[in-house]
This record gives sequence, C-alpha cells and structure tokens, in this order.
Amino acid sequence: AALVVAGFFSVRGELPFMPVLGASMEPTLQSGNLILIEEVAPSEVKVGDIIVYKVPAAIQDHYGYPPIIAHRVIRINTERGYYFRTKGDNTGEDPFTVRSQDLRGTISQQIPYAGLPLLFLQSEQGLIFVAVALSLFAVYLFADELRRSRRMATRGLFAPVIEESQHGLRLLAKKIDNTGQRMGDTQHALNNFASAIELYAEHLKSHTSAIQGLSEASHELKSGAAEQ
Repeated sequence: AALVVAGFFSVRGELPFMPVLGASMEPTLQSGNLILIEEVAPSEVKVGDIIVYKVPAAIQDHYGYPPIIAHRVIRINTERGYYFRTKGDNTGEDPFTVRSQDLRGTISQQIPYAGLPLLFLQSEQGLIFVAVALSLFAVYLFADELRRSRRMATRGLFAPVIEESQHGLRLLAKKIDNTGQRMGDTQHALNNFASAIELYAEHLKSHTSAIQGLSEASHELKSGAAEQ
C-alpha cells in the first residue's frame, strides 16, 4: 500500500523522486529509472541543466502533458522574474514557459530500473494487482475471525437439534441405569431364593434321616415280637 501511495504522489511531483517515463530524454534519462530531485533556487539554474517542474492543469489538458516533467533548459528569461524554456533531448521545444513557482529542482542522482515498480503500480494491471493483494491480505488478517464467526453461526443454527439429541441421550442413559438397577435387584432376589431352597433341602434331609431311623427301629421290634 505504501508503494502505491509513493507511486501516486511521485508521478505528480509531490515527492523528492520520480520514475522516468518515456524516451524524450534518452539516452541521458532512461525510461524505468528513478531520479532523485534536489531542490534548487531559480537563480541557480543554468542553460543546459535538466530541471524537474510541474505542468499546470490547463497545459496538461490542452497539450496532453503529464503532471511533472524533467526536460533540459534551453533559454532563461529574467526580465520579470525567472522563466524557463525547455525541450526534450529527442523532442522539440515545449510549447509553454516554465514559471519559477513550478520549478521542483534538478536531478541529483539516477537509479537504474528502480522506477519500474512505481510505473507498474500506476498502470491498470498494477492497480488490479494491488486490489487483489490487499484483498488477500485482508482475508489473511481476518481469517481467524471469519472461522470463529462461521462456527458460531453453525452452532446457533443447529443448537435445537443438538439440544434435542443431548436430551435423548440423557433419557437413554437414565433408562439404562434403571434397567441395571432392576437386574441387580432380580439377581439379589434369585440369590436369596436359592439360599432358601438350599436350607429347605437340608431341613428335608434331616427329617428324612429321622424317618428312616424310626422305620428301621419299627422293623426290628416287629422281628423281635415274631421270634417270641
């Protein structure tokens, strides 16, 4: 985003640097290079210097000039201030006079190819690229918030179903517990019943032994009586 802003203001003469666009000053200034602008007083400008200056809006509209230009000085008029006539090294004389208040400065340094990113970002393709990049960056920044919101929305949508399922599970667990408790009670009753049967069997066994003893005694008495 900062690079986009820099590109926007640099081609309008608001920053101390600007990309070179076009071939009007080749080979001295190559298109795509970045030039650094050094402020200079109008009285210090000499014929032959390359100056950077703003182009008034009326001249831009009438002649199709860009907002800022770097051209070579060919004449200086000092009768009522400082006025400059300029031209490109590969073009004719500019059809207007440069006023001293439009002077931005001279070129202090030229950096090869450093202006290409700024020029690209000022193109239609560059603006599309920036829009897509910013959109992706925004999605990256707010990805966690989007996921959290989606989970909350899903939870809110299915909350009645989830609550009903949880209620059904609680009822089922309660029934299972009750069934287990009843089975435990039944098992206890069966154990008690088995113990009672076992005790009764022992009781019958003792009675059976007594009856058998009486029967044997009676038999012996009968045998003794017969012998007499």
